[in-house]
Amino acid sequence: MADELWDELQHLEFGREDPALFIAHAAYATVESRNRLSLIARPLSPRSQNRNAVIAILPKSWGLTSRVHGRVLNITFVQFLSQSEVDHLYVLKREPWLYNSWFVTAQRWEINLAFEFLSNIDL
Repeated sequence: MADELWDELQHLEFGREDPALFIAHAAYATVESRNRLSLIARPLSPRSQNRNAVIAILPKSWGLTSRVHGRVLNITFVQFLSQSEVDHLYVLKREPWLYNSWFVTAQRWEINLAFEFLSNIDL
């Protein structure tokens, strides 16, 4: 009896028995196509760099106000979406950027982001 109880305890599963989450390949393809020409940026001094102001000011400083638009992703990151590959590469070549006397680091959007994503700036 003790052996049977031990076996039952060994195979006991806690929590709900939800089915595995399946995400269709088409959903990944859609995300990839929408973000292909985007940059993820991180203001390095969040207390001094309002993210809404960053997305308003940087496209103006690049001279691409009508062709690049930004959005706040969360408390750390913003995203800039370009309309063309030429504009996207132009912005990438002008890095690093300053806003309010602090750096803003950015990286081209990737499907699988690295652990050290936007943790340094190449000067």
